[in-house]
Order: sequence, then C-alpha cells, then structure tokens
Amino acid sequence: IFPIDEICDGSHDCRNGADEMGCPDRFYCSNGTATWVEEEKVCDDVKDCANGADECATCNYGDLSSSEFLIQSKVILVITSLMGLAIVLLNVYEGHLCYLSETNLKKGRDRPGSSDFRYLHMTG
Repeated sequence: IFPIDEICDGSHDCRNGADEMGCPDRFYCSNGTATWVEEEKVCDDVKDCANGADECATCNYGDLSSSEFLIQSKVILVITSLMGLAIVLLNVYEGHLCYLSETNLKKGRDRPGSSDFRYLHMTG
C-alpha cells in the first residue's frame, strides 16, 4: 500500500504501474496499461502514443471528416453508387470489346485481305 499522494503522481511506484492507471486528465494508449499521455496531447496531430491511439477514433476533425456524416449523407451515397455503376458498366463494355476482338482474331476476320478487316479497323 502506498501513500495517497503517490497515486497518479506520474511515477510508477508499483511494478505493474497500477498506481498510475485510471487517473483523471489522462489518455491511456492501450486498455489495461499504464502508458498514457496528457489530455492536451490527444488529437493534436502528433502521435504521442507508440501505437498512435491518441490520434485515432476519439478525434473529431469536423463533420465532413466523420464516418457518420459520410454514411448518412444521401448525396455522397448517390454519387458513389453512380460512380460504382459507371465503373462496372465501363468494365463490361471494355470486356465485350475485348471478347469481340478475340473472337474475330480466332475466325480470321482481322487479317489484311479479309472482307471484314477494313470494317473492323474503321469502326473500332
């Protein structure tokens, strides 16, 4: 047992650091450890914890950067959905063109002198 003035004084008096755990005005870098930084150093764009926990989920950099805003925003949801759909459609279209090109090569239609050669190269 330690005197009360040695608890939360910034000095590890216990081997496991229990006298420095759960103290007010401190941010603990990991659950169950005595590694901490002062509250003023949390979300200051400087990683004071070795694992960077003081600059992660607890920080609020404004509405536009919060994941809740991005999830709830119908405008962003619609835009990203349309962009995703456009990418899928373009990939299908390009894949179809590639398939047609491969099919024509196998049938010999893409050789100079074939009747389809001029048509394929003028349109594609």
